[in-house]
Amino acid sequence: MEVLNSTLCAGTMFAQSSTRKELRRASPPPHLYVYRTWNVGGVMCSVTTAVKKIFCYKVLIPLKIIMLIIFFPIGLYYLLRFCVGCCVHPATISWFRKYVFRDVVGLGIDQCRENILDRDFEYETIVKRFSILVDGYVIDAIAVCRKEDLQYDRWMLCSLGNGEFYEKKVLSPSLEEQMANQINSGCIFYNYPNVGRSSGGTFSSKNVTAVHIAFCQFILTQLNPKVMIEVGYSIGGGVQGESLRSRALNNQNVQHIFVKCMSFSSLAALLPWQCGNLAAFVGWHYDSANSSTGLSHHEFILQQGNPRAMVDDEGNSLPIKEMHSVEELAATDGIIPKTSTLAYAVHNRDRQNKTFFLVPEDHFNQLSDLACKTLAQAIIAKIRSN
Repeated sequence: MEVLNSTLCAGTMFAQSSTRKELRRASPPPHLYVYRTWNVGGVMCSVTTAVKKIFCYKVLIPLKIIMLIIFFPIGLYYLLRFCVGCCVHPATISWFRKYVFRDVVGLGIDQCRENILDRDFEYETIVKRFSILVDGYVIDAIAVCRKEDLQYDRWMLCSLGNGEFYEKKVLSPSLEEQMANQINSGCIFYNYPNVGRSSGGTFSSKNVTAVHIAFCQFILTQLNPKVMIEVGYSIGGGVQGESLRSRALNNQNVQHIFVKCMSFSSLAALLPWQCGNLAAFVGWHYDSANSSTGLSHHEFILQQGNPRAMVDDEGNSLPIKEMHSVEELAATDGIIPKTSTLAYAVHNRDRQNKTFFLVPEDHFNQLSDLACKTLAQAIIAKIRSN
């Protein structure tokens, strides 16, 4: 692994918001950070110059496609990997992006990003678009933080759910942003490879988790936080969990806290029949349960509770409560069956350094303001107790 620091001053990059022109531009801003694993993403890994990129696109990639067609079994393997990748991360498909932004949001993706500045933020907020370079690919990202929070040296990194774009996420107040405001933390969102205006492709789970690791390194080395909070929603929890299997948390000066919301124990456990084994065979493997087991840093795991569990002794509805038994989990949250949830798997394995919360919302609905506040208070208490 090789990490190259930017020549720009990343530590002060959030002093002011991006302009409308910078947000509206289709191509991301110049990258502030370079991260290379040298073994992710095939022939594009070591591409660093324009000449090499042109050579790669015009010669190496077409040659690779031809070779894959000639050697059919290898070509079939890569075709299966591509198809599984499209199912796991549908936001990488161009028509899906058009559906989300034209049919659902009613705006183009670039116009949607520019409109973030028109939001009625409750506080004086900095909205800064930036990018980092991971294995030759430009990954588009955005930072949302209150000016007053920059002094606290706390940063939150958010890995999004299946089919999500940061442009749509930041267009309205999100769970992550509300928590960040209460924790006095800056908040960074990023689009996965080939999602939105990020370049590259989802070749396998390895190159997706490499992007997450790269942003972790960016925050740790360029922003010098005292507290780093990683929040993963749905498949974002899987990306976060899988990244923990290949990185060390050995900086004693940084307190790490992890939050996983509506996430699965592993991709293999979530997919029906033998599809999970097929996905793992072609390079798609997210396993949060194994990385959670034995994790020495505190982790908050949120999952939907069943209707009986989400009321108090007087029959009043509860916006959030601590989980004490897996029997309190809902049979399904609309996507993930009870026995495939991370909460179910980890609660039965290892409860040390864990807090389990139940919420009434299903997989498709954002947590209530009171639930966000309760979770934020629990995180603050954990920060102060360290």
